[in-house]
Amino acid sequence: MIHLEEAGAPDGIPLVVLNGMPSSLDWADSLVKRVERTHHVYVPHLPGYGRTPARQPYVWGEVIAALEEALTSKLRAPAVLVAFSGGVWRALELAVRGNLAVRGVLGIGGTAHTPEAERVALREFVTALRAGFDATSIAAERFLATRRDPEAVAVVQRWVHAVTAGALADEFEAFAAEPDLLPRLASLRCPVVLRTGSADLACPPEKARAVGAVVPHARVEIVPGAGHALWLEADHDVFDLGGL
Repeated sequence: MIHLEEAGAPDGIPLVVLNGMPSSLDWADSLVKRVERTHHVYVPHLPGYGRTPARQPYVWGEVIAALEEALTSKLRAPAVLVAFSGGVWRALELAVRGNLAVRGVLGIGGTAHTPEAERVALREFVTALRAGFDATSIAAERFLATRRDPEAVAVVQRWVHAVTAGALADEFEAFAAEPDLLPRLASLRCPVVLRTGSADLACPPEKARAVGAVVPHARVEIVPGAGHALWLEADHDVFDLGGL
């Protein structure tokens, strides 16, 4: 079972917020507060986060199916999916499966393609996590471009502790084994907006452009000078839902 946290207007447009790997469940809290009068917001607690227990074994497809089941049991209208990082892959997968009515997708720092070299690096990271590596030490480097704002650094360092190291290792291991999603995305018919920082190390701009080249109704926006958690560094509104 996937726990769903709910907020906003009971009869508003459904909006689903999917966190990254890792990030806190309140990563898009500024958006949630802004749309609380027009949208009904669902924040799924994925396995290991918040009120949903960790899964062992962690099977990516089973988690997607459980997420889909939790959302379809609640939604009464097509939903806007807003996602960050690994959550973007999940949002695109939910949309392309076709069992959930999706109004549009806003993906921030996302991807749908994992080259073999990255899969090897992910498996090495999983091994390090299970050996006791503290990912807090690399959070600023991976999530931020400038790394000069102490508040932003503190935010991304907290994300590492939104889930246990063991649960995060299981999640990344499952992700590393997942077949590329990119070939399936040509059938998507809902609008997709992808925003990526020009200095994003985790999901560089070419990954967003690759999705944009395949999805019929996609718009790719590259935010100058920003890293992976681009809303912490961008000068403009990264959470703009215009057109979705």
